[in-house]
Amino acid sequence: MAKGLKHRLGLTACVAAALLAGCATIMDGTSQTIFLNVSPVDADCTGWQHGEIVGIYYPTFHTMTVPRSRAELTLLCSAHGYEDALVYLAPAEGKWDVPFSNGIDHLTGARHEFDGTVVIVMDELTKHELD
Repeated sequence: MAKGLKHRLGLTACVAAALLAGCATIMDGTSQTIFLNVSPVDADCTGWQHGEIVGIYYPTFHTMTVPRSRAELTLLCSAHGYEDALVYLAPAEGKWDVPFSNGIDHLTGARHEFDGTVVIVMDELTKHELD
């Protein structure tokens, strides 16, 4: 009987460890909303990772939702009469960290996050540049 109890306890411990491995994903989700303060406000901004669009700026809400990732996020903004703006955001590991139990979140990038607020001020083109 003691052998069966040890087996069940071991199985329970393995299941608990597997469940904890996804804790950051459960706590924070796999995406993040970034608040963008863009000037001009009506600029078109997109977020890029690995050559693909991963987020679109919504001027009404001043936000962009992007996937959490270990990869750098590139923000490209354009507006008529302004020079295009490129901003590169490097991810940082999030505050949620359970040592030895979040391997899945580390592999997927769910533990990583970008700055929550980004300010982008685009330069106006001169009259000569507009012609």
